[in-house]
Amino acid sequence: MLTLFQMDENPCLTRDSRFTFICGPGVPCFNRCCQAGVIVLNPGDVLRLKRFLQVSSTEFLRRYTVRETEAGSGLPLVFLRPPRGQDTGCPFVTDTGCRVYEARPDACRLFPLAQGSVLTPEGPRDQLYLRQPPYCQGLAADSEWSVADWMAAQGFDPEDPRRRAWVSLLLTRALSGPATPDQQDLFYLAAYDLDNFRAFVLTSAFPMVYGFPAEALAPLADQEEALLRFALAYITATLEEDEPSLVREALREALLAEAPE
Repeated sequence: MLTLFQMDENPCLTRDSRFTFICGPGVPCFNRCCQAGVIVLNPGDVLRLKRFLQVSSTEFLRRYTVRETEAGSGLPLVFLRPPRGQDTGCPFVTDTGCRVYEARPDACRLFPLAQGSVLTPEGPRDQLYLRQPPYCQGLAADSEWSVADWMAAQGFDPEDPRRRAWVSLLLTRALSGPATPDQQDLFYLAAYDLDNFRAFVLTSAFPMVYGFPAEALAPLADQEEALLRFALAYITATLEEDEPSLVREALREALLAEAPE
């Protein structure tokens, strides 16, 4: 099995596993994890944060993230940019807590859990671990949770198709060798820079190349969730197939899936 973000030092948890944890201003170590962590963003995180901050995806990425290359696949990852003068930490943490809490990334929603993924013959499978940083006093609390209850309480969807498609791309690409520079840039555009991807689809030769009438693509102009799903379908088909006809068929299926009943 091919692994991504593997964490062997802790045992795997199930949805029924239980742990104790509490966090908030009354805990002495409040905010410490936000100042010490390195936070990777998935495509859904970027969309949620740029909406909350009311900026374009391009501006969000420029202002708040750094781009790195994932070792196995050669595809780009984006991380929250540490505050000026720091090597780690979140640019949105304040003395009173997170200023984007409502839109916080999945990695923050899961804490103190962490998630890795493995590629199996059936597709990606998530693996969950309990993080136990030595400074965290919230783990000694009386509040007990199951993994499933914690995820639900924090608004984390373990079946989020956007995150699962992104993880699957990273894992499967590693099987065929590192991505080329052009593939890296295309992945970055489609997975993270959604506003520029919209322009790429609607104002370039894209409709002509893939044989889509303008009216078929019109919903992508203002439906960002549909646009992101379309973007992930596009990059998946493009990385896997070189034939425009096969890419076109994959995209047509994505559009039909988004059509109202």
